[in-house]
Amino acid sequence: MPQSEKDAVKKVDKHVSPKECFIWFMDSKRGYEPIPGTGCAHWIAHKKGWNGGKESSNGCKKNFLIRVKDVVSKSGSQVAVKDVAVGNVWVNDKQDHCGLVCKVDPPKDPAKDPNPTITIEHCSKAQGKVAINQWGTANIKEGKFYKG
Repeated sequence: MPQSEKDAVKKVDKHVSPKECFIWFMDSKRGYEPIPGTGCAHWIAHKKGWNGGKESSNGCKKNFLIRVKDVVSKSGSQVAVKDVAVGNVWVNDKQDHCGLVCKVDPPKDPAKDPNPTITIEHCSKAQGKVAINQWGTANIKEGKFYKG
């Protein structure tokens, strides 16, 4: 018996948000399955309204993007750290995790370090939820920023 949408949603990893569409139809024998991978790009796509994906390819059931590389492509040009703003997209160097800039505080001592303190909200598998972390910490270390 093929798996229903409802049962597939129950199997979506706990860190993924939103869960109800992080599934796709496999075939008439298997029914619906959770999308393999993590939900970080999917979460950003929902926040930004980027629904140009295709189910069973690079989009969820509602066609929102699900791949980091597609979020990078959609985000536009790179932004220098000193110019980062709320709403910009952060992507790690491996391009396997991403998040949204949710807060930017001016540098504490611009003479020593001209970079602002940047806070990132992201769908974190490691933390099991949508988490908020400061850029430069263990969870959000390196990476690049894009206009978004």
